[in-house]
Amino acid sequence: MKWNQKAMIYNLFSMMPKGETLFEAIRMKFGSLGNFDVTVRLKSVDKMAYMLAETQKAVEGEALVEIGSGWHPMLPALFHGMGASAITMTDINPHICNEAVAKTLECLICDVDKVSELISIDAETLRNKWRKLLPGTHDWQDVWREHGITYRAPFDFSNCDLESDSIGVIYSNSCLGYVPVPVLQGIFSEAERVLRTGGIMLHRITTYDDYSGTDRSITPINFLKFNEKQWARRGNSSMHFQNRRRPDFYESLAKENGFIIRLAERLSEHIQPEMLQREALDQEFRDLPEEELLCAHLLLVAEKAS
Repeated sequence: MKWNQKAMIYNLFSMMPKGETLFEAIRMKFGSLGNFDVTVRLKSVDKMAYMLAETQKAVEGEALVEIGSGWHPMLPALFHGMGASAITMTDINPHICNEAVAKTLECLICDVDKVSELISIDAETLRNKWRKLLPGTHDWQDVWREHGITYRAPFDFSNCDLESDSIGVIYSNSCLGYVPVPVLQGIFSEAERVLRTGGIMLHRITTYDDYSGTDRSITPINFLKFNEKQWARRGNSSMHFQNRRRPDFYESLAKENGFIIRLAERLSEHIQPEMLQREALDQEFRDLPEEELLCAHLLLVAEKAS
């Protein structure tokens, strides 16, 4: 689907009563959600394992909070397998269903040997833990709750009721790039409050134009050619929001809230240097360093100092 078509569809459904519910139902029955290839989520497993290894951090015995759980809860299952003591999954809207949970766990079980090698945990141990999370005929939330994993949605992390200094790890995957800046500021402030000293934030942040997708006529940094007013009108809606913030913004926000940056790695992935045409970019972005513009994902680990 072309860039303009995607943007138009999201804007159209955003204006309809219960448009988001209807759109999600259509996607589940006929589109990307119902036919979603869960194996692509294994990339997030790889990146989370990498960030933990690079910073010599661990989740074993820790209480975790996930921001933006989405539709396929692969990371909570991963961290449960890695020995997290408790996991609270959160999202602005509830999306997860039994079928998605089963597909996610079956994917992990199928690739258990690869995951085992990544995180250095015995494959049989992981397999047994994940099989116990399979919902079968029961409600998945009831099953997961028995294993210390709870799901809270709707839940606004930027103004939350979590106890101060109570959490060891706060993490997200492909979530923060879709959050408005004022809400992001609240998220980082609350993260500092609820994390214990020495606790960490662990984020994989999308920083490319989500609408570009498979449209080869559009570069993954296409959204940087619009000014704020143009982007608010053409690209953003209540259903699909991209803040377009570059990696340095997230690093600065973490530092402003008292965090020490342990890892900030910019991944260009599918964005090639020849795609950068500065004269086509809006003035806000035109003079930024190349590594800020060509970043597709930011891997960010930040530790609460005190």
